[in-house]
Amino acid sequence: NASFRIPWPPELERLWGAMSVSRVGVMELPGVSCISEGWGYFETLLAYTISFFLVAALLSIPSLWLLAQGAARSPRGKTVLDRFYFSLLVWIFLVYILLATESSRGLNCVEVEGELWLLAQLDVRCPYTDVRSGGFGLLLFAVLCFPVGIPLFIFLALWYEGVPQMAREKRESALFS
Repeated sequence: NASFRIPWPPELERLWGAMSVSRVGVMELPGVSCISEGWGYFETLLAYTISFFLVAALLSIPSLWLLAQGAARSPRGKTVLDRFYFSLLVWIFLVYILLATESSRGLNCVEVEGELWLLAQLDVRCPYTDVRSGGFGLLLFAVLCFPVGIPLFIFLALWYEGVPQMAREKRESALFS
């Protein structure tokens, strides 16, 4: 694996600066796939899962700090909270396909000589053949969080904010005007 320094256009850097909650150079950090070379499927899945929640927790620090200070309802607190939600949604957008794909790979098993083996790592037995194993627990957690949980979270957030009702009203007003 090779990594290169990409010179971003100044306009894009200004846009990122305006949207940022904090000044952490996330693009400068090495990817999990670079660090995890030679790891097994479950070690990589665990690293992806921890990384996702770690970045989400780091993004929430300014909002939690204002909440602890009792300033979450102030204009500054609302701005910080809006930036947190925006940053969290961008983070989810960036990693959703990777996380959903990686966790779904754990469900793909093949039969070899009468036994089920994980296709992602053929020296590991299929995790759902032994529901008491740590691999099954991690896989179940990852599948519930990523391919199931993220779309459910987005749906509930849109529903809570009334987006379906707003869309219905806009559609009706466009049809009758």
